[in-house]
Amino acid sequence: MPAHSKAAKRYAKAFFDLAQQSGETDNVRADLDSILTLLNNTPELARFMHDYMFPALIRVRTLAELFSGRVSPLTFRFISLVEEKKRCGILGQICVSFADLHDTMLGIVKGRITCPIEFEETDVHTITSYAQTKTKGRLFLST
Repeated sequence: MPAHSKAAKRYAKAFFDLAQQSGETDNVRADLDSILTLLNNTPELARFMHDYMFPALIRVRTLAELFSGRVSPLTFRFISLVEEKKRCGILGQICVSFADLHDTMLGIVKGRITCPIEFEETDVHTITSYAQTKTKGRLFLST
């Protein structure tokens, strides 16, 4: 996925603030995680989100069939707004930016261990334990 655009970060921040105000941050995060998984696993949907050659009515109906009743009403209204602004092409980036904001709120720090050899699970645990002493949040490392 490309780097987060400024627009994606702005949309994510605005939606995150709204979700916090309405007390739905965790539910919205779950919705957006599911949407991101769907976008990553369905190339046709990802192409559809970027392709504004489809008539607006077809796009709106398709998004309603995909998401209405499957995500919270707040998330569906947000998707509808993103569609109205013709920004569905950055919906995946918005989902990732929202997750980053949510992780920050929860004090979660993520990192990646890169090495030319395969790590044993005990090695990853040892590295994680040591790195945890150097951070203030909860640390999650991936290899």
